Amino acid sequence: KPVFVSKRAGMGALATPAAGSTGSLIFYSTSLNRTFGALGSTNNAIWRTTDAGSTTSCGSITGIVTHFSEAVISGVTHIMMTSSNGTGWFFASDAADTTAYTADGNNSTTITDIKVAGVPSVSGLYVGQKLTAASNIVAGSRIVNINAAAFSAVLDTATTGGAFNDLAITKEPVAKIIDADFPPDAIGEFAQLNGFTYVMDDDGNIYNSDLNSIISWNPASVAVANSYPDTGRGVIRYRNLIAAFGSNSVEFFYHSSNATFGSPLMRQQESISNIGAKLTGNRVLYGGGHGTVFFIGEDFNLYRLDGATAAKITESPFTSTIIFAAVMPFSTARKRLVALVSSAVGGGQWYDVDSGMFTYTGTTDTHYVTG
Repeated sequence: KPVFVSKRAGMGALATPAAGSTGSLIFYSTSLNRTFGALGSTNNAIWRTTDAGSTTSCGSITGIVTHFSEAVISGVTHIMMTSSNGTGWFFASDAADTTAYTADGNNSTTITDIKVAGVPSVSGLYVGQKLTAASNIVAGSRIVNINAAAFSAVLDTATTGGAFNDLAITKEPVAKIIDADFPPDAIGEFAQLNGFTYVMDDDGNIYNSDLNSIISWNPASVAVANSYPDTGRGVIRYRNLIAAFGSNSVEFFYHSSNATFGSPLMRQQESISNIGAKLTGNRVLYGGGHGTVFFIGEDFNLYRLDGATAAKITESPFTSTIIFAAVMPFSTARKRLVALVSSAVGGGQWYDVDSGMFTYTGTTDTHYVTG
């Protein structure tokens, strides 16, 4: 038989999370050339790397980040996050450039005359961001509307203490999706197709945002993945389709200009697989890249979408629970890889897409990398 040598897949450290922050999720943005991290065991602190390689805080979310994804919305790159408590969050690429503002107010939800360094500006402000101040701004207040032309914003809580002028205000760059029509139990990652952003709930409903928006959602904009009576696992972009995962199925939807039912998605009827994705904790074990989607099935096997077919890669199920799976871009050896982290000690593995071989990393690292 022919014998060949495949160089063992290797990875280099790009960023080191804070000491003791186990179980974190790290995401690399190829368009921004930045690494983002979600650290903490209860509520995640969000950070990003700088050009110099150091890390800066972007604020925090409630719950644990289960998925990162990336999309360009209205010309701005957004890093989008779903949380273990079903909420949605995002970081716009220009949100961290400015964090200090001044504004006027008077016992109202509206703040006016917003300035940056004395110049009227709402640069870097996004709906859903949290504002803090030494006085007048109620702790935890978030922006619900921005009037860029008038340099004003509406908060979800009225200011206190009477009139104030040029109050120093600090903003958290990360923003929460606060639209009441956003699903309260979002699961899986965000997926974008033709200007719409999609996310699934655990009932298999696929919600879409308004066109070119991440903050505006409509309760009628819903498609349903219900060909099988199973539980929703999440959606992912697959070529020019949205692949909708359930616990026992994968359905495919294409973009249609006919939004008769409120959603631009239409089911591709002939393309349904009865193999579903595994859910470990709050994380759906799938990842897109290299022109396809890889995922861990409910039977603990690794699968690859091959057209509308879920093609099994592993010859037998994993003997220990896979707690993380993601498609990596390229390693230092220029390998196309699928990262697999097992619950067993030293259970890290790579699946080499080109050679079809598995290698073991021997790592006990509890920081999971995706992107």
